[in-house]
Amino acid sequence: MKIWHLTEDILGHIRIGKYDVAILSHVKDRLKDRNLNTQQLSKLVKSIPKFENEIDKLDFREGFFIIDQKLQISIGASRYGKNKITVITIINSAKPYTREVDKFFYI
Repeated sequence: MKIWHLTEDILGHIRIGKYDVAILSHVKDRLKDRNLNTQQLSKLVKSIPKFENEIDKLDFREGFFIIDQKLQISIGASRYGKNKITVITIINSAKPYTREVDKFFYI
């Protein structure tokens, strides 16, 4: 864990299916930096219930990406509890990369 992970603010919480989804302030910053919009973010976040079976198999604090290949965007998220997910980032790529995350769900 990086020290900056400890200082990220939660922008807000929303209920998507059975999940309480927290959105980090980092996401808002990445939307602006990467010329993305809230509609793109919303589409990806709303797709979370489609992957319920796979997400529920993840360990707590295990990360994953939801990828829209048509729009060429992805969100990075982590399971933080039984029905808790934190959306950490949004990326303007359908090929996200991080050494610590190897779970990819495609819409």
